[in-house]
Amino acid sequence: QSLVLRGIAATAWCFGLLAVMGQLKDLPKALNFWTFMRSFAEVIAVTAFIVALANVPLADVTAIYQTAPLIVLAGASFIWGEKVGPLRWLLIGLGLAGALVVAQPGRDGASPLALLGFITAFASAARDLMSRKTRADAPGLVIAFNIIVAVLLSSIIGNQLFETWVPVNATTWLYAVGAGFFVMLGHLFVFLS
Repeated sequence: QSLVLRGIAATAWCFGLLAVMGQLKDLPKALNFWTFMRSFAEVIAVTAFIVALANVPLADVTAIYQTAPLIVLAGASFIWGEKVGPLRWLLIGLGLAGALVVAQPGRDGASPLALLGFITAFASAARDLMSRKTRADAPGLVIAFNIIVAVLLSSIIGNQLFETWVPVNATTWLYAVGAGFFVMLGHLFVFLS
C-alpha cells in the first residue's frame, strides 16, 4: 500500500513536470523493448526488496543491496567492454565477499530470504546497465515516468492480491507526496548518470 501511495504521488509529480517541460509528446519514445526491460528489472528489484524487508533484518538487506554498484561495474566490463583495472576487480571481489559474510549462507539460522537482497542488487544493476540501450532521443523524465508507472502498476496488483487496503490519514498522504517527489528525482538522476 505504501508503494501504491508513493507511486501515485510520483506519477503525478512526473506527469506534471512532463507537461510543464513540454515533454508529454515524447512519451511514445519510451515504448520500446529496452525501456520496458529496464522497468521490469526495477519491478523485480522493488518486489525482492519489499519481501526481504518483511523477512530479513534491514541492516542485512541494505548491506547486501549495496553491492549493486559493484555489479554494475563488473557488468559494464563484461557487457559494454569498459576497462576495469586489477585494483577495481580486487575491490569488487572484496565487496561481494563482504556481502556474503553479511548473508552468511550455510550458517544455521541464516535465512535463505537474504538472497532477496542479492536479487535486488542484480536487478538494480541490470536496470542501470540497460540504460544505455534506451532511445538516445528519449528525455530522462520520460524514461523515469515509464519506470514509475511500471512500479505503480505492479504495486497495485500486489496490494490487491496480498493486502487489504487500509484507510490513510492526511499525514501519511503528505509523506507519500514527499516520497513520490524524491522517487521521481531518484529515477531521473540514476538514469541521467
